[in-house]
Amino acid sequence: MSSLRPVGRSAAARKNDRKSLCRFTFADGRQCRTPRSPGHLYFCSDHARKDSQSRAADKTRQQTILFLLRRTPFRLRSQRRPRPPLARHRSRRH
Repeated sequence: MSSLRPVGRSAAARKNDRKSLCRFTFADGRQCRTPRSPGHLYFCSDHARKDSQSRAADKTRQQTILFLLRRTPFRLRSQRRPRPPLARHRSRRH
C-alpha cells in the first residue's frame, strides 16, 4: 500500500523559506522570489532601492507643493474684493 503523505517539502518548511524572500508583489499578483536585502526588512536590494527612490520623490513633490502654496497669494472666495458691476449701455432708439 502507498502512504498518503505529500511528496516534497512540508508547508511549514516552505513558509519558513518565504520569510527570507522579498515581499514585493507585482501588479499581476506574482511575488518576487529574490532573497531579501540584509539592509531592508521586506524587500530585495532592487525593490528596496526603488522604494527608497519613490519615497524620496514623494517627499520632494510634497515639499514643492508646500513651497508654492506659501509663495502664492492665495485668497479664499470670501476674502476677495467684489468686482464692480458691469456698466450697462442702453440702446437708444431714434
